[in-house]
Amino acid sequence: MIESRLQAAAYLNRGLSIEFSYWDPDAGALDNTDEPGTVSTTGATGESGRMVTKTFVSKEGLADYARFLTPGEASALFNKPISVAKSRDDVSVEIALLPNTGYRTVLQSYANGVRTRDGGVHETGFKAALTRVLNDQALKLTVIRDREKQSFKADVIQQGLVAVVAVKLVNPQFQGQTKDRLNNAAVEGIVRSIVDEGLKEWFEANPDRGKEWLRKVNEMQKARNEALLVEELARTGNKKGELIDSTVSKKFIPCITKDPDRAEVFIVEGDSAGGSASQGRFSEFQAILKLRGKPLNVAKADLKRIVENEEIRTIISVLGCGTRASFDIARLKFKKIIFLTDADVDGLHIQCLLLTLFYQEFPQLVERGHVFVGCPPLYSVNHRGKTIWLADDEARKRWQSQNRAAEGLEFRRYKGLGEMNAKQLRDTTLDPAQRLLKQVTLDDAVIASRLVSSLMEEGNAEQRRDFLAKHAREVEEVDV
Repeated sequence: MIESRLQAAAYLNRGLSIEFSYWDPDAGALDNTDEPGTVSTTGATGESGRMVTKTFVSKEGLADYARFLTPGEASALFNKPISVAKSRDDVSVEIALLPNTGYRTVLQSYANGVRTRDGGVHETGFKAALTRVLNDQALKLTVIRDREKQSFKADVIQQGLVAVVAVKLVNPQFQGQTKDRLNNAAVEGIVRSIVDEGLKEWFEANPDRGKEWLRKVNEMQKARNEALLVEELARTGNKKGELIDSTVSKKFIPCITKDPDRAEVFIVEGDSAGGSASQGRFSEFQAILKLRGKPLNVAKADLKRIVENEEIRTIISVLGCGTRASFDIARLKFKKIIFLTDADVDGLHIQCLLLTLFYQEFPQLVERGHVFVGCPPLYSVNHRGKTIWLADDEARKRWQSQNRAAEGLEFRRYKGLGEMNAKQLRDTTLDPAQRLLKQVTLDDAVIASRLVSSLMEEGNAEQRRDFLAKHAREVEEVDV
């Protein structure tokens, strides 16, 4: 968190050098980063770590920031981001934008160096100018011929775009105590006019690259209509019109309540575990969705493969909130979506594939805290007529150290959910009063995207295995 803020400050203040020193007890060999504008050095080394000094500096400022924010799974359309920097009426406006081959929108805005997470008038002005100029240029360069019928929608233009908008002004007015939204009314028009002028100048100076960008947006516009059919395809199940009825599907066992604030859905690996979960669940508010095999790796799949995949269509249908252009959080049927997989490499692989799916197709669900990983205990031991459940290896060692008289007892290791009967699964993993859940968070969406993309590369099976084995249970307990 600290490094992220210092790095952002370096990008926002071109040429400013910021040094950050700290003791890293886990540090080994020299760790140099390859992010633009960041240099890592080391100081004194001790037995269990070393002093680390990192210097954050950026030569190109927001242009470097736009490169850094480009998602790892996408490629930038241009080597050099589009930059605009002007001042008007005591308001300084600086933007950098870089379109890429993906479809995720990454827009970060700042006012006097303060991150405005909820946007505000400077974002509104930027978006208005962006939409107007790109439609004007699309007509001018004959990418589209009929503005009324073919004009680009604002959300389509922003797909696959990284943009940073920074303004500096006297007496900024923020909404609320958190200062997450800029409210100075005059700033909207100033930003709109400066961005309008800057983008027009760029298109005039770069007609070929401009046309490449516009053609990409035009393809996204066509794909948008296809994306709107994702939900329809999920509802109809296949092109022949056979319905996927989530209330009677063999894969899905609904709960009784229709209140989304109470309802939970467990996405469970396999029929064996799904059977135990369906018998042991609290049917009033817990639903079960059984997966068959490993989910599709959406990081490498095109839209056609995604929407035709039966498992993904079923997930879309069960959740009810849609995806991509059709996403609507208000239609979500479950407050908690819980991944429940075996405690082995295959189970961890499935967790990673599900995380990739939800980050790409349902990022808002992750960001709003609806996605969890269920953590069934790894061990059980019978002691003094009672069954003791132990979450992991650390819990087992701790229990053994506290119960020296119990040496020689046999511990049972549970590798699969199917090894537990319905009552055991209910008592340890499904019961809200006893279970352990880990909330999936993406505090830094860009880093998470790069991590998922890297781990899911076809040649990185060993790296993926090692990472999942190491980090599977390194998350704070949130629900016991």
